[in-house]
Amino acid sequence: MYKSKGERTIAAFLDRLNIDYTYQPAVLINDGEYQRIWYPDFGLPKYSIFIEYFGMENDPGYDARTRHKMQAYQQAKLDVIPVYPEHLKGDYARYIMQEILRTMSQRLSDLEEKIDAFPIRHSIEYRQTGRSYAMPADVTVGQLAAGNYLHKEWHSVPGHPWFR
Repeated sequence: MYKSKGERTIAAFLDRLNIDYTYQPAVLINDGEYQRIWYPDFGLPKYSIFIEYFGMENDPGYDARTRHKMQAYQQAKLDVIPVYPEHLKGDYARYIMQEILRTMSQRLSDLEEKIDAFPIRHSIEYRQTGRSYAMPADVTVGQLAAGNYLHKEWHSVPGHPWFR
């Protein structure tokens, strides 16, 4: 089923860790002015990450195609972990797991930045007195979470979850 010993090694590793994968899933890629269907070696659907094994060494044509492929994946905003024969000679399991962790950590960091920059555009209302405290439109979630923008009257909103 697998095209190379390297692919079999990676599949066995993923199986050992019970990481679900699809072998050679179809991926639509914009390659220059054409759309093409490529088949990266492994798709990890739970993580939205692909693994490509580039098994040929010391072949300038293959190396150029590998660089082109990785650039196309990057332009398509696909997370692809490249694995080379040198990885399989060493601690490939650690390398693959570190790359999965690095990718997932970067995604969380990007999400945190978006959340922190998200503007708050409503007012807080204290229902017992009917008073309303309007927040300026330029206040972000990050500023509130960091305590960098607190209006003096907002402290008088007892029990509100932002100010506990």
